[in-house]
Amino acid sequence: MEKGSEYHIPAMFHESMEYLAPERGGIFADCTLGGGGHSEGILKALGGKGRLIGIDQDDEALAKASEKLGKSGCFIPVKGNFGNIESIFRKIGESKADGFLFDLGVSSHQLDSAERGFSFKSEAALDMRMDRTGGITAADAVNSLSSRELERIFWEYGEEKKSRRMAMAIEEERKKQPFRTTSDLASLAEKIIPFHRSGNHFIHPATRIFMALRIYVNRELEQLKNGLMGAFRLANPGARIVVISYHSLEDRIVKNIFRDMSYGEDRRDAAEYASLTGKLAKRLTKKVVIPSEEEQRTNPRSRSAKLRACEIII
Repeated sequence: MEKGSEYHIPAMFHESMEYLAPERGGIFADCTLGGGGHSEGILKALGGKGRLIGIDQDDEALAKASEKLGKSGCFIPVKGNFGNIESIFRKIGESKADGFLFDLGVSSHQLDSAERGFSFKSEAALDMRMDRTGGITAADAVNSLSSRELERIFWEYGEEKKSRRMAMAIEEERKKQPFRTTSDLASLAEKIIPFHRSGNHFIHPATRIFMALRIYVNRELEQLKNGLMGAFRLANPGARIVVISYHSLEDRIVKNIFRDMSYGEDRRDAAEYASLTGKLAKRLTKKVVIPSEEEQRTNPRSRSAKLRACEIII
């Protein structure tokens, strides 16, 4: 495998295994298969006492993970978006599960694959689709959406303070020629948005713009809500749901759903969610879990990771 093409070291591996507890046996779902790092740990812990369903919408990720894990008869790879987890389960003839793992965001492999268009660090077509077989691209979005809609996307999904200026600049620039590549958009962002410091490092002006477009193109927040509610409906009593998120919008959704589904914490909201899923849960992590200092040093891309977990009561 060429340098830079490896899949990422799974973030918070030990913590996710601790809360997921696959050694219990049963049916588990890795809803974001990626390079299969977490799945490998789940299969090892299962020790042949159950099955693991690996879900990913990226054909390349599925192929690589299947090559890595496919020798185990316990592993079932499925192409799909975890937002459709209930239909995925029906497709493969499963009805319930004992554990669900969601490791959100973009894998290091996708970021490092220049042709995917996720990163402003490499020249590539402005794509950003996790499933490249359909849907709009980031280029489609920036070339066709109104400045008001782009402003909303940059503000809501990227929390970019210069969202209005950036949206208006895009509208003016595309009158001259359409945006086609990552550098087309990144170079404009450098003119509009200043570098700003976060801790001991500076954040590139295009960072939040690219993140916002990626979230929009892949409908990530909508799919997260759908996937979590689907997991609750599919969960057996005692099942565990573990989510690793990488930015505040994702974490807020996870935090709120876990809180609202939790028995005895907000009975009114819990009753409302229970009516949608037929389930109640208890939070295993009332405070968010973050990577150890050692992991943040050895795996810098884990720095923003946040883990939350809950267990189904009924």
